[in-house]
Amino acid sequence: MRLPFQTKGVCITALVLLLVAVPGCSSRGARVGRPFQVRWSSMHLVHHWILFASCGSATWCMGIDLGSRYVIYDGRSWSQPRALSRSAGTATLSCASGHFCVREELGKPPAQIETYSNRHWSAPIAVNMDWGPISCGSRALCVVISSDGLASVFDGEAWARPRPLMGLRGPGLPYPAVSCTGSGMCMVVTNGFSGGRFFVYSGTRWTSKGTLRAWPRSANERILLSCESSYFCLAALSDGRFTVYDGSQWSPFRRIGADRSMGFVAGLSCGSDSRCIVMMENDDMLLYDNGVWHRANGPRGGNDHLRPSSLTCVSLRMCLLTGWPVNAAPMGRVSTPGQVWSMYAVGRS
Repeated sequence: MRLPFQTKGVCITALVLLLVAVPGCSSRGARVGRPFQVRWSSMHLVHHWILFASCGSATWCMGIDLGSRYVIYDGRSWSQPRALSRSAGTATLSCASGHFCVREELGKPPAQIETYSNRHWSAPIAVNMDWGPISCGSRALCVVISSDGLASVFDGEAWARPRPLMGLRGPGLPYPAVSCTGSGMCMVVTNGFSGGRFFVYSGTRWTSKGTLRAWPRSANERILLSCESSYFCLAALSDGRFTVYDGSQWSPFRRIGADRSMGFVAGLSCGSDSRCIVMMENDDMLLYDNGVWHRANGPRGGNDHLRPSSLTCVSLRMCLLTGWPVNAAPMGRVSTPGQVWSMYAVGRS
C-alpha cells in the first residue's frame, strides 16, 4: 500500500494489541463497540527515509528506504542500514515467514523483481509486465498484479509467465489489490472500473468469483485488501467503506465508524481470522473484532500526529506501521522539519 510521500522522514511503529470483545451497537449498518485508549511508548531514532516495511513474523521484519538501503528488525532492535546491490527505487515490498521477502523496483516494464533469502538478495528477474501490488503468503507463493490485469505467480523457484486474470485485460484498471495467505490462497480485487471483480488463486489456477456486492458509484476509489484465510478477507475503500468476505461472497459495503471525521483509510491489515486493524489518515485506529468495530487512539509524538504509509500485522499482538509525523497546526497540518523512525509498544489500558 502506497501513499503520496510528502516529507523526507518516516516513522515505524510496532504494536502489541490486547483485544477484548465488548458489546456492540448499530451505526449506519456497522456494529460499533465502545472505544478504548491505547498506551504508546516514546519514539526513538532508527533510520531516515523508510517508506516500505513488511514482517514475516513477530520477530523478523524488513524496511526499505526510497533509495538503495534496507534495515531488518530481529524482535529486539533494528539493524544498521544495508545497501542493496542495485536499485532504481522500490515500488513495493512483501515478506513471509522464514526471513523471506520480495521487492519490486520502480521503472518501466518489464518489472524487475528480487527475492531476499538466506541473508542475501537475488539478482533482479525480469517479469514481462508493468509493476504493481505484490503479496507473499509463503516463500513458495507470491503474486504480483499489474494495472492492466496481468498476474504472475512465484512458486518458490521462478515467476510464471504473466497471464490475464480470466480474460480481464486492458488499460484503465487502476488500484487492483492482492493478498495471499499462508494456506496457499491469494485474492485479487479490482476497482469499480472493472465492476469490482474478484479472483481467487488456489492450487495452480485462478478462478473468477464474481463481483463485490453493491459496489459504490465512486469507481475510482483505491481499495485496500487483507486476507487471513480462504474464509476471511477484509476490504476497505479509501473513503472509509468496508466489506467482509466469508469464503463465498462479500458483504454489502458499510462505512467504518460513525462519521467521516477520521478522513481516509491509510492502512489495513488482518492479524488473525476475523480480527483486523485499520489506520486512518489522521492516525486514528480502528479495530475490527468478529463483526464489531472499536475506535482507538493512534500514535502521537508530542504535538505530532502520524500520517500512515503502510501497515502489516502478523498476529493479534504484533503489527508494523510506517508513516511520517505531521504537526497539528491551527491552520492545518504541516510537515515537521525533523523526521525519524520510531518504535512504539501499545496495549489496552
